Amino acid sequence: MPIRSLQSMLRLLQRHAGKPTTVVPDGIFGPETARAVREFQQQNGLPVTGAADLATWNAVVDAAREAHIHHGPAEPLRPLFQPMQTISPGEQNMHLYLAQGMLQALRHYYDGMPPVSVTGRHDEACTACLKWLQARCGLPVTGELDRRTWQHMVRLYAQTVGDGTGSYPVRITHPEGAQTPQRV
Repeated sequence: MPIRSLQSMLRLLQRHAGKPTTVVPDGIFGPETARAVREFQQQNGLPVTGAADLATWNAVVDAAREAHIHHGPAEPLRPLFQPMQTISPGEQNMHLYLAQGMLQALRHYYDGMPPVSVTGRHDEACTACLKWLQARCGLPVTGELDRRTWQHMVRLYAQTVGDGTGSYPVRITHPEGAQTPQRV
C-alpha cells in the first residue's frame, strides 16, 4: 500500500473536517500517520489498531473521494472540437452556448467588448464579440470560433472571472477610466 497516498488522503480528510493538517505525505509511516489512522478508525467504527489494513484503506479511499468533491478542483469541461473544426457566422452549435456565456461574463471586466446573447447561434453579435476578442489576443480576426480562439477565451475567463462571485479577482478602475481585472 502506498504510504504517501494514504498520507495525502488522511491530510485531505483532516482539512475536510476543519482540523489542523498534521499528516505530512513523506512516505514514512511514522507516529503522526499512525495517530491519524487511529483517529480515522475510531471515527468510522473500525478496529482501532493504527495499522492501515485493507478495510481501513478502503474506508479512507471512500472518504477521501467524497472529500475531494468539496476540496479538489472543479471537474474540467473540455468540449469536443473535431480536428480543424471552426464554427462560422450563421452556424448553430451547442458549444456556442458555453462560448457566449463566457463572453457575457468577460464583458463585465472589459470595457468596449461588444454585447452578446446566449442563443447557440453564431449571429452578428457573436461574430463582433469574437472579432473584438481575437484582435486583443493577437489572433487572426475571423469572427469564427476555432480551437485557438477557444483556448484564449477559456484562459482569459479563468484568469478574469476567477471564482465567479465578482469578488475575486477585484476589478480596479484606473484614473483614465480603463478597467483591468486584478488578482489580490
